[in-house]
Amino acid sequence: MHSVGNKPRDHRVSEALETQFKLTPAYPTINFEPYYTGWRHEINKPAGEEPPANSARDNYFARAQMYGSVLSGGLSGHVHGTAAYDLTSTGEPAGARPHIWDALNYGSANYMQHLHAFVQSQGRRYQDLLLASEQISVRKAPGSPEDGLDGWSYMMRTAEKDFALLYFENKSVVPRLKGFAPGETYTLHWFDPMNGKWQKPVSITANSEGTLSMPSFPQDEQIASRDWAAKITL
Repeated sequence: MHSVGNKPRDHRVSEALETQFKLTPAYPTINFEPYYTGWRHEINKPAGEEPPANSARDNYFARAQMYGSVLSGGLSGHVHGTAAYDLTSTGEPAGARPHIWDALNYGSANYMQHLHAFVQSQGRRYQDLLLASEQISVRKAPGSPEDGLDGWSYMMRTAEKDFALLYFENKSVVPRLKGFAPGETYTLHWFDPMNGKWQKPVSITANSEGTLSMPSFPQDEQIASRDWAAKITL
């Protein structure tokens, strides 16, 4: 297994993951050092932002790296990390690296089980997924930073066009998805990456050019006020 990571810990790491996935044969790759929850360090500031440890924003950054990394070709899995990576313990000052017993209570680690359930919701078929983010329009919301973790969308899809997994960051724009089977009706399954729950399925039909127009994000939003994942099946 190969790895990328340590820096950058934002959108830009996806390029390295995609590069290794596009090799022949594709390299099994993982983002080994993504955003670390609660870590106060210059390389751990998406778009210069440093949220309080274990805050909703801090945990969101970790979650965005989970799904964005896997759906950029990191199908080998994902690593979750916190600022307590060196196991700061009894008699040692916390400083920029909290005590391990504090970091073990960070909420971000709980999202890993939901990532597993999402990716393996169709069994081993996730192994057949191919990069397809370039088929998303609009993939990058206007004004979304290259060095941040807001506004981007990701998709991987099978060559048969019968199964796709998607992730939409906070502030993403409702997309049009190209490259599906013309005239076919698909089932859209929204997935909440915060609690691992599936939403009620929705049927959408591809037009004559194979484009799916998603009606809205959950809560009838055209611009996401939080992140969402989705599965599309034929």
